[in-house]
Amino acid sequence: MIPIDKRIDMEEKREYISMVFSRIANRTINDMQYAIGKLLNEISIVDLELYKRIQSEISIWKNELSVKEISVDQGIRKLTSVLADVCAWIVMPYELMCDMYRRIQKFSDTTKNDLKSKFECCKNRYTNTFSKYGINKWIVKTTGIQVCPYCNLSYTYNRTSQAASAQLDHFYNKSDYPMFALCYYNLIPSCYACNHIKSDSDKELVSPYADRAFEHMKISWTLKPKTDEKVPLLEMEENISIQIESTIPEENNNLKEMNIIEAYQNHKDYAAEVVKKIMIYNNPQTKKLISSAFKNENINLAITDEEFERLYFGNYMNKEDQGKRILCKLARDFYNSTKNHPN
Repeated sequence: MIPIDKRIDMEEKREYISMVFSRIANRTINDMQYAIGKLLNEISIVDLELYKRIQSEISIWKNELSVKEISVDQGIRKLTSVLADVCAWIVMPYELMCDMYRRIQKFSDTTKNDLKSKFECCKNRYTNTFSKYGINKWIVKTTGIQVCPYCNLSYTYNRTSQAASAQLDHFYNKSDYPMFALCYYNLIPSCYACNHIKSDSDKELVSPYADRAFEHMKISWTLKPKTDEKVPLLEMEENISIQIESTIPEENNNLKEMNIIEAYQNHKDYAAEVVKKIMIYNNPQTKKLISSAFKNENINLAITDEEFERLYFGNYMNKEDQGKRILCKLARDFYNSTKNHPN
């Protein structure tokens, strides 16, 4: 519903790698290297182009670490180019991770089960580390959004320095795909409800990191006939219905698997407020009256049109800020649809 456009840069990748490998036994790192080696060997047999892509990422990290090692455990240990494969794996680009997942899906059950057992070390590392050492809080902060990207109904910002309000959803679940348990782009800051309802769903879903994620998903409303701006808010709440739909089938799977449409019906009061504001705002006479209160020549408030809409609707109405506030997409989609909406 809310895309995550942020892609981590090299310094952020180094920071993430440093946190993941702090206080980790050398034996665990060796287990991870062995597991990655086994997987890449399987990939090289069936998909040489994909194998070359991940090897290209490993080469980047060999060069990076040969120039500047990564300090862990407050400088006690250093990650050298010998560990380039492990570093490249956990920060691989989102698109490469997705292609790796699709290839792994095509493996035989025997091969997949063998890989699962070998990558159990990654799953255990996540379970024992991320919350304890604050890596989850770092990810929440780094994504740059403050709401659950799946539903836009809950805040996910870090409430204190000790606790994160968000949980981390493994987009490719760590039970079946432990090889992605530590991969940065597989970890989605989400609310408790979306994370637990989605759980280990086997449906094909859309990640907030996907290219043009949720661009084709729209939230709309319908009202019972003869409902206009003169109808009391309470009555409008009873007359309104909220619909959410995408032209992309996998995005609709998100809605179904996480019961998002049902959850939105609990916010009919807010939806009715937005619709009533739109009806009033779209009336030329009332719009002029409302605008004059903020843009009176005798009172110079220096307010822009964008600021005026944000103050009037009580939410961000521009696409760039939709990750800052809950129910932002509802307000924005409602407003953007009004030109052709039958009131």
